[in-house]
Amino acid sequence: MVDFIYNMPPYFLRIAINVTVLLVLLCGNLLVRRYCIRDNIDHDAVNGASAIVSMMYAIFIGFVIFASVNNLSTAEDAARTEAHLVSTINYDASFLPKPVNGEVQQALKNYLNDVVNKEWPAMKQGAVDNSGLESLKQLKVLLLNHRPADADAVNVNVWTDVMQQTNNLFQEHEDRIHYSQNLSLSKGVWYCLISATLVLLVSSSFFFFEDRRKYVILLACIGIITGLLLFLETSINFPYRGYYGVSPDGFKTLLTQQDFW
Repeated sequence: MVDFIYNMPPYFLRIAINVTVLLVLLCGNLLVRRYCIRDNIDHDAVNGASAIVSMMYAIFIGFVIFASVNNLSTAEDAARTEAHLVSTINYDASFLPKPVNGEVQQALKNYLNDVVNKEWPAMKQGAVDNSGLESLKQLKVLLLNHRPADADAVNVNVWTDVMQQTNNLFQEHEDRIHYSQNLSLSKGVWYCLISATLVLLVSSSFFFFEDRRKYVILLACIGIITGLLLFLETSINFPYRGYYGVSPDGFKTLLTQQDFW
């Protein structure tokens, strides 16, 4: 089900969610009007209660979206830091003696290719591909096999910096993989969100207006806004998936810059 949602074009997903919300709102309205509304009902009290439900829902979904936006920001920062580390390692490695510097650069190219062409497509589908990890292991073995002699202080310092940054890159890679699988709302929060949405849509049917036209416009506005909020939350729930997910543009830029290498 999740794969189906995130493989849908964003405009179609937005329309589907809004249509679903409006249909639920319509069904709720028909049921409420048929079984719950009576001529002697206190409309002022009902309107006040419905307004309170709407306000509580607005606060709840506001916190939910804030959490998802924060998760998205965390995922973007992780990808940005990882790309920056690749750039730093490449620059520092250029000061190593030949042919080690060229071999390190080639290992970094392999890593970028794995990230862009293997790992990211897998993350888009909610899967895990650790091809980049194998490239990093090869990079570390390469550095360990070419450790400068202790007497060569300059190259030792450069080698130490490159090794430290490589270790940091290992950590950032693992963080990104972890975020791609775990940086999303829990099922419990989704159950609460869907339940709260249903309560909102049903309670909105209790609003009373003498003018039928204004009443329909109000319900339509509530349905459309609720649908858009649910679309926003769905779009960013998994930060590396969907049309609005984090992209590998930073890695692609490094890979295609001729002067970088």
